[in-house]
Amino acid sequence: MTSPVLIVTYARSAGLIRLIESSLKSGVKSFFIAIDGPRNQFALSEQAIMKKYLENFQLDLSLEVNIWWRKENLGPAVSVLSAINWFFENVSEGIVLEDDLEPEDDFFKFANLSLLNYRDVDNVWIISGSRLIEPFSENPVSTWSNYPMTWGWATWANKWQLMYRELLSQPRASLANIFDRRSNYWDIGAKRSKGGFIDAWDLPLASAQFRLKKLTLIPPVNLIRNVGFDSQATHTISDQFPLNIPTFQLPMDYQHPKIPTSKMLDYDSKLEDEVYRITIKHSLLRVWSFFTDRFLLKLIYELPLVKRIEVLKTPNVTTTP
Repeated sequence: MTSPVLIVTYARSAGLIRLIESSLKSGVKSFFIAIDGPRNQFALSEQAIMKKYLENFQLDLSLEVNIWWRKENLGPAVSVLSAINWFFENVSEGIVLEDDLEPEDDFFKFANLSLLNYRDVDNVWIISGSRLIEPFSENPVSTWSNYPMTWGWATWANKWQLMYRELLSQPRASLANIFDRRSNYWDIGAKRSKGGFIDAWDLPLASAQFRLKKLTLIPPVNLIRNVGFDSQATHTISDQFPLNIPTFQLPMDYQHPKIPTSKMLDYDSKLEDEVYRITIKHSLLRVWSFFTDRFLLKLIYELPLVKRIEVLKTPNVTTTP
């Protein structure tokens, strides 16, 4: 059985169409599409293209197509989080894609097999399609991470409820972690996101997952290419690592890995060095941010993340613009 797919989009009509066509090719029959409200003329014109395409797409009675058009622009964090909430209010497990991604066909196979295999394993939160470190090797094997890796991912409704609760929580810093560079990197990023200084939803999730040591399954090869370096990108504007990493086919003899027993994962060390670039300087970030966040940083939103999202009501049925 092919799991339902959520597509979160804003102003990339080509990206939306590409994801729908890719999902259809892999046998997806149930679609949830969340479209953030336009904030400029370009987004309006892109969404006009989406509307025309989706009107025809909905005519296929063999498919379940649910669309949530937002009238106002919510911004990336609230748009994505509210869309995922809506999705998992209606399905028990599924795949989440954003419009700047290009999945390999085998991504859907990998996600569906893994959702089935780890459904009852409480410690596994996320099935990821992204492998940023060593995207291909002669002897590819899956690995594990304590970080979310949400460029093309899948999970279960009951586990998303836990993620959502934890990513919006306000845990107190442990005295033992005050100078821990990893904890500081994620905790301060999460605090800034939830406080309205950064418009990001994955930093609070990464902070929660790292703190609770929950697991993400990393595929044996990279199955998702992120092409989000165009004019519509929020945080990336150039084609540089880790963007645009090529994708590969899943090995024919792929086997699911066992749950790791060690607390520190080798893959995470490489992510911290090569992707997140967590260094010794982050040991003082908690102290430094006490001053910068009060006097130097500027708010993007007056209301904190939890207040901006709690006022939204997810639709029970398809909505139209």
